[in-house]
Amino acid sequence: CFECNKPGHIKVDCPQLKKKKFFKKKALKAWHLSDDESSDDEVTEQVANLCFMALSDDEDIKNEVDDSYTFGELQFAFDELLVEFKKKCSQYSSLKKNMASVEKEK
Repeated sequence: CFECNKPGHIKVDCPQLKKKKFFKKKALKAWHLSDDESSDDEVTEQVANLCFMALSDDEDIKNEVDDSYTFGELQFAFDELLVEFKKKCSQYSSLKKNMASVEKEK
């Protein structure tokens, strides 16, 4: 992963990337009335661009799926999978022995 430099996943699936919180960007702009229309147009354009940026950030937050789990939840899931894995390994071992005994009988 290029984000945390740990193996086993890519940047899109990085757990550290999912933990980052997105904050709404707020921009305040103060201006005074003047006779110069070009500066008024410039201020209006800047305000419009800032509004557009804020709307795009809100849209990103709405589309984001919250898949953050606590360490305890992940540890519990890992322990359950480990128990299941050990059961399957013992089943595999017994089936392998059973298959070897059946092949010897032939």
